[in-house]
Amino acid sequence: MKRLFALLLFAAACGDKTALAEVGRQKLHQADLDAFVAGRPARQQTPEEALRELADSALFAEGAREQGLAADPKIKAKIAAAEREILRQALVDRAREPAATEAALRDRYQKEKPQLARKRVHVAAIVIRRGSGSAIVEQAKTRAFALRGQLEKGDDFAALAKKVSDDSGSAAKGGDLGPLFEGQVDPAFFAAAFGLGKGQTSQPLELPFAFFILRALEDPTYVEPTFAEARPQLEVKARSEAEASLLDGLRKSTSIQLHPERVTQPSRNRAP
Repeated sequence: MKRLFALLLFAAACGDKTALAEVGRQKLHQADLDAFVAGRPARQQTPEEALRELADSALFAEGAREQGLAADPKIKAKIAAAEREILRQALVDRAREPAATEAALRDRYQKEKPQLARKRVHVAAIVIRRGSGSAIVEQAKTRAFALRGQLEKGDDFAALAKKVSDDSGSAAKGGDLGPLFEGQVDPAFFAAAFGLGKGQTSQPLELPFAFFILRALEDPTYVEPTFAEARPQLEVKARSEAEASLLDGLRKSTSIQLHPERVTQPSRNRAP
């Protein structure tokens, strides 16, 4: 093998001055090596070791051509499929690139910042686990309304939460759940919290696992994200829109005819 590799390198030196190796009729260049390495899992390997593996791969391909496999309809279809995917991705990447530059994303951020704002609430909660079974649920409900009555009579919310709330984590902080953004909690919970002004207390809110009595510690608000926080979302949206625009343009400029009546079930999906 070492002798063969030396011959490959010698042939490259005597022929194409830009080729890293020649395997049969194939000339392997730096771009081939780069693509070969990029298509495999990362590993500790010298450039020479990578080139050896690329040469071996080229040898297998050369052997397949000599045996006529490149003319096999199924193999040709696989090669065409790989070519289509590579070209598709290359074209999509080219279309996406201008839309996802730092400058383009910052400009988009300034324009869309108000729409990117997220609802935020800051509430405390007294939690009453409801369990299962109608009798147990009814007991939890009765308890929740009794506690709500104590609050109406003037009991301190934080002190009551520390004493009776079934959520030990928030109970230790007087029921304070900290700031919460829409999407972080149950939608019904968030809707009830967002409807409270600072200092207001909700009626018991029944959710599948517990009853909640909420106290707003701040007025609900909208918070605009920083550019760094919004950047991933903006980039995904920009790339998606660029790809959709590209596809729309291609559909308008290129004739497409589909013949679904001629389609048979792909072989890999056929029953044995």
